[in-house]
Amino acid sequence: MALCNGHSQAGGDLKDGHQHYEEAIVIWDTGAQYGKVTDQRVRELFVQFEIFPLETPAFVIKEQGFHAIIISGGPNSVYTEDAPWFNPAIFTIGKPSFGICYGVQIMNKVFGCTMHKKSVREDGVFNIIVDNTCSLFGGLQKEEIVLLTHGDSVDKVAGGIKVVVHSGNTVAVCTALLNHALNQDQFIAVHIDNGFMRQRESQSVGEALKKLGIQVKVIRAAHSFYNGMTTLPISDEARNPGKRISKTLNMTTSSKEKRKITGNTFVKTANEVIGEMNLKPDEAFLTQGTLWADLIESASLVASGKAELIKTHHNDRE
Repeated sequence: MALCNGHSQAGGDLKDGHQHYEEAIVIWDTGAQYGKVTDQRVRELFVQFEIFPLETPAFVIKEQGFHAIIISGGPNSVYTEDAPWFNPAIFTIGKPSFGICYGVQIMNKVFGCTMHKKSVREDGVFNIIVDNTCSLFGGLQKEEIVLLTHGDSVDKVAGGIKVVVHSGNTVAVCTALLNHALNQDQFIAVHIDNGFMRQRESQSVGEALKKLGIQVKVIRAAHSFYNGMTTLPISDEARNPGKRISKTLNMTTSSKEKRKITGNTFVKTANEVIGEMNLKPDEAFLTQGTLWADLIESASLVASGKAELIKTHHNDRE
């Protein structure tokens, strides 16, 4: 979701082949994973800007004469005990502000809006509804496809704040779709807790699926993952195709090797579950959800035929 508080006419133009900055804005950085995308778009509009950290005092922004504020997204929640501190006086200096993701949460908290944690997260590709009468989104369609990753949702907006972008109905992670598409005797939901989950995350997964009428079998496999190993090539060079046994995961420092070990241990654990449930391996299909971002970074052909490999993902098993 994106929220606007106030109005602004920030912009610039080209004259005689030179850039002319008419107004300047500040990007209030809350730890955005895609912060560089935001400042790139601002730069492309020939708008001057500065990036300030979240703890920047409000008077600093006011004294430097910025015309507007963009509050970036970030991975946190304002309702957690360790939520990053911010200065609410930022909204008393008379500058229009635009909140994205975590920026929306900050505006909500300051202006008395209410939010709640959704029973199912939105992670992946989703349709959003855009108010393209807003000058920020002129030229966009009323419905656009974007990547989302969030678990909190606004359920009440305070006066003076306008919602200009929001996501629609939640499209549920792989399990809910299979439960809807298959008969109950054809589908078994299994959640493998690898020990790397966030606090209470496995419990939240079970509760969310239960609300959808799905009974999930939780496998506590932290010990198996912690001591997991796999076979790795001795070298990436084709002339040296030999194999070696990796260290255990808890002794591995290479992030790439960690993902390889995690993927191997996941499949091994899933096969053990299939055996314990007396299922026939040639009649059982392992299906798992994969984020679109994982496919992009893994250079999956499903996402793009020309993508460059950024990093491997343990849940991209083409």
